[in-house]
Amino acid sequence: MENFSWLRQMEVSLTSVISKKRMTFGSGTDYLALDVQAYKYMSALKDNCIIKIMNLTYGEIARIIQEQFYVVEVKCGYKQGKGKGLRTIFKGQIIHISNDLNDNKTNVVYLLCASDLVARFSQRRINLCLNSGINLYSALKFICNRAGIANTNIDVGLKQRFLTEVLSVNDTPANWVQKVIDSTPSLIGNSDSTANAILGLYDSPSTNRNLIKLSDNEINLSGGFPRLTSDGLTLTLMPTMNFVCGDVIQIDNSLIDIHASSTNEANQNYGYYLDQDGCYVIYEAAYSLQNRGSAFKIELNCKSYNFLKQAGLIGKTTSTTQNATNNRTITNPIPAHYLRAVPMTK
Repeated sequence: MENFSWLRQMEVSLTSVISKKRMTFGSGTDYLALDVQAYKYMSALKDNCIIKIMNLTYGEIARIIQEQFYVVEVKCGYKQGKGKGLRTIFKGQIIHISNDLNDNKTNVVYLLCASDLVARFSQRRINLCLNSGINLYSALKFICNRAGIANTNIDVGLKQRFLTEVLSVNDTPANWVQKVIDSTPSLIGNSDSTANAILGLYDSPSTNRNLIKLSDNEINLSGGFPRLTSDGLTLTLMPTMNFVCGDVIQIDNSLIDIHASSTNEANQNYGYYLDQDGCYVIYEAAYSLQNRGSAFKIELNCKSYNFLKQAGLIGKTTSTTQNATNNRTITNPIPAHYLRAVPMTK
């Protein structure tokens, strides 16, 4: 097994919205300590990132503010081994900058970031009406174009869904899109710009989802085996790839910990929530990255693919090497709380 635990890489790039010049930290700036906490969700509003940069000079802080270096891109990876090279794991914009002096008088700059959709389109309001009979694809495209959201990835399968009544829109584009997601149980949405779109909307029963097969050397077992409960699967990975909420991962079920440490847990029968093919849908991804500290990992929260497929909340997966059993269905009933816990069904 190759060892990627050393020679980690990490880079934070800031681009000016005025001059388009770029400032890069982490590559050739060894005097700086970086700490990145990035969170991605199956939601149009929740993606965010907290970047801490230690030992940044006051001149650099002033330049970030004066020249508006607000466009953010975070990359991470390893210099050798499988998955080598930098991978973009977050794109967005800075919404707040603050400076902290701790007890040692070390300068710490906090960059609070949000997705492009929230940072750029959560303030302006739009006010219009759409007639009934329009398909949902055209309605979403029209709203996004009116709001100036040009780079979108909207599933053409939504052309088969139609508005049954006049739709009044009086909200910010980001909030309105989230309301559409909340009111359409099978609609998956995210604002992950690393997927080359400011907004992604998918009609899950008709959309082919990406299938990512994970080998045992990509799963970080230092913090324990992947844990399965009635809320889903939680596992920790090395940051060798970028994950998008809504994608499907496949792992060996024999690696999953389903122990019960109490009578209450034993009664919940966690083994029932194992996916028969080891396929799980990602609905939350949390990145914890440090260039000097010990943290360098991804934590994924997932749901059984076949459970969600049986409920009509996810489409089939696409992979040239996927198992032939992926199209089987589950005959046992799905607990209601399991489906309610999935953000796209709230």
